[in-house]
Amino acid sequence: MNPKRLMRWLTLASAPVLLAFCGATGLAFAVNKPKVVSTSADFTVGHGQLTIVGENLPSAPNVKLGGTVLDVLSNSSTEIVASLQAVAGIQNLPGDYELAISQGNGGSDTFVVTVGAAGPAGPRSTRSQG
Repeated sequence: MNPKRLMRWLTLASAPVLLAFCGATGLAFAVNKPKVVSTSADFTVGHGQLTIVGENLPSAPNVKLGGTVLDVLSNSSTEIVASLQAVAGIQNLPGDYELAISQGNGGSDTFVVTVGAAGPAGPRSTRSQG
């Protein structure tokens, strides 16, 4: 086989392998995408801590709340604990905040976290006290 024909054959033969690798890599990323199951804030510890419970959480996470970077105190694939010191006073500003979790400088996955009381007020009691 002449060298030009061999190179053309190798190029064509390697294309499906490259496509299969890219497809498998994309599939693995989709399967391993972080999933937040719950969040809770504890304001009795220091400036407060945010605990994020989930699945496939990054091994070296970057965590942002409302666009502000939080210090990560501990993490595993199922739990991240971050300090709320960078957003001190947030407990007095109830509302929905965007929570972004990323690995290094890569893309982030975003979720909505509600801080403080949420939802409409319940009905007032009509029973008399006494």
